[in-house]
Amino acid sequence: MGCVKNTVRSSAGPELASRPKGILDQDHRQLEHRLEVVALVLECLPPSGVLTPSLSYALSEALDYFAQEASWHTRDEEQSLFSRLRAAGDRRLATALGHVAVLEQEHVAILNQHELLDAAVRVGLRAGKFTLRQKSTAQRLLGKLQEVYRPHIALEDREVFPQAAAILGPKQMKMIDREITRRRETTT
Repeated sequence: MGCVKNTVRSSAGPELASRPKGILDQDHRQLEHRLEVVALVLECLPPSGVLTPSLSYALSEALDYFAQEASWHTRDEEQSLFSRLRAAGDRRLATALGHVAVLEQEHVAILNQHELLDAAVRVGLRAGKFTLRQKSTAQRLLGKLQEVYRPHIALEDREVFPQAAAILGPKQMKMIDREITRRRETTT
């Protein structure tokens, strides 16, 4: 039962509440958490591949989060943060803007990988079980997604977000968070 308990823990744990960062940073922690959930569920499948209600719920919740929040996160970065970085016209942002071009290309690849993973996992969810081949396919697709996300998130967390905060300042960063919040409230 350890797998189930770890899999369905609250998505807004204390590690997020204690981080004084913005929405985009919190999105990264949520994405990382849900990737871990999918990995753990696939690892915890019994030899029969049959999904328990808890494992089904955890997978469904993670996929639903990816389907909505991952696309929102991408849109929010590109429309709210990246556009402001470009408009700032500050020469100190040259490195960050170079990163932004790469990140935008990766966003397309990430969304495509999400769609592939979603399709593979939903086959097992609909059947209530995973064959060994389905499990292997889902794990392979998840691994590819994690391989793309790891350096992508690291680049944003370690380079782009800190440079943006330093150049744009706290007032602009708060405005970005408010803009994102308003956009997401009108989308739901």
